[in-house]
Amino acid sequence: MARFRKSARKPAKKFEYWDTTVFLDLLKGKNDERGTTAQALWNDAIQGNRKIYTSEISIAEVVFVADVFVGPLTAQEEQAIEALWNDEKSPVHFVSLNPQIARDARSIKQRCMLHKPKAIPMEIADAIHLACARFAKVSTFFTTDQFRKRPGETQPTLPDQRGNLSKIVGMKVCAPGDISLIKYPNQPKQPAKAAPPATQQPPAPPASTP
Repeated sequence: MARFRKSARKPAKKFEYWDTTVFLDLLKGKNDERGTTAQALWNDAIQGNRKIYTSEISIAEVVFVADVFVGPLTAQEEQAIEALWNDEKSPVHFVSLNPQIARDARSIKQRCMLHKPKAIPMEIADAIHLACARFAKVSTFFTTDQFRKRPGETQPTLPDQRGNLSKIVGMKVCAPGDISLIKYPNQPKQPAKAAPPATQQPPAPPASTP
């Protein structure tokens, strides 16, 4: 009887959502840890191991976020951003806003406002990003925003809210640097390592006779 060798299972492709802050980190390249992490994930996506989703509002929002956090973009940086979307090999897939997403964004915003013991600061653009991610049915939402600063505050006064936000939206909300903590669905399980054999203690010496 002929025997067929089982082919090795390919790792499951990872479906992720990037908000605008992660794309800005990608532009930094190897200049800092966050940029290096974003670049590594991007390279992995180019090889077909990841599928990146984002909202179409990222195309415009990236300029606003850059202006707030790092200053106006240079012409070279704007060209680099356009290349992210327009390159034929780009792993980015856009999620278009529709009434279902808009209603879900409204619901997310409302739930954040009513969160106890303290409301979670949530801009409507961030709520749209989260709703787009839920519409795309991704398992992970990458952002470097910690949702700590309330409207009118110059300095953040809340602890990192991404854990609470994960519970509200039903998916992991975290920074790309937390990727080692993520367990993706449908990913092949690694076989459990066998426990090391118990070490035997040497026999005790016989008791001396008086």
